[in-house]
Amino acid sequence: MTSNEDSIRVHGIIIQVLPDMMYRVELPNGHVVLAHLSAKLKKDSAHPGISDRVQVEMTPFDLSKARIIASQVSACSPSPP
Repeated sequence: MTSNEDSIRVHGIIIQVLPDMMYRVELPNGHVVLAHLSAKLKKDSAHPGISDRVQVEMTPFDLSKARIIASQVSACSPSPP
């Protein structure tokens, strides 16, 4: 992304966990995007799971892809081994 001014930040809920730390995230308007973890979150030991609330950042040029920049891990999510 070129700058933070050009990005769109919204909250969403993870509906599917995919290989290689990719996720399908449903936004409040019903749109589903393919999202990957930011480098900061890849360092964390607790990766988000299904039904976790996340904040995603998207570019206005491609609204089908996003980057997860913050996550709120729910208590019912299983912890990674």
